[in-house]
Amino acid sequence: MDNKKVYIAGALTHATQPKEIRQFYEQIGEICAKLGCNPYIPHLVTDPCVHREFSPQEVFQKDKAEVLSSSLLIAYVGETSIGVGIEIAFAESANIPIIMIYEKGVEVSRFARGAPTIVAEIIYSSKLDALLQLFKTIAKHYNLSIEGRIGKHEILSLLSFSNRVVKSSWISALKNLKVRWANNLIPKLSQ
Repeated sequence: MDNKKVYIAGALTHATQPKEIRQFYEQIGEICAKLGCNPYIPHLVTDPCVHREFSPQEVFQKDKAEVLSSSLLIAYVGETSIGVGIEIAFAESANIPIIMIYEKGVEVSRFARGAPTIVAEIIYSSKLDALLQLFKTIAKHYNLSIEGRIGKHEILSLLSFSNRVVKSSWISALKNLKVRWANNLIPKLSQ
């Protein structure tokens, strides 16, 4: 098992906004990489729309092996997905910690939320809020200092990621990050 390999699980086949959700998974991967983790993002390897050459059995074996060789599973559960449920079950049966992530107002199965290896549930109001909460949660999980691991330019890049995010949620998310440079950026956003 790679001691900082992070498997990023999320709906693919029936995702309601396939392009946007894949971009979100990749941004989660970027956050993981900023923290020195090795993200595994399934759609970059076995995407059902792009990598049609893989049989269902090959996808099952590949992704199962990736889950079981991970030290953390991040599961986006904001959309129903049989595959994500299976990935959560694999992680739980191997005692791999799980971080669940989903939007405020989304009802998630109590069965899935009850897995004993869930170490955090991130319920977010915007993609930026999700990414910042995830950054802090992963850093805490691996006992990493966040100071100096992500800077103003990365945050501004995350801000431009979601046009739907309003300034007030940016400011709130930055306050929650609690690092010096974030506090310096808040007055600029308030203008």
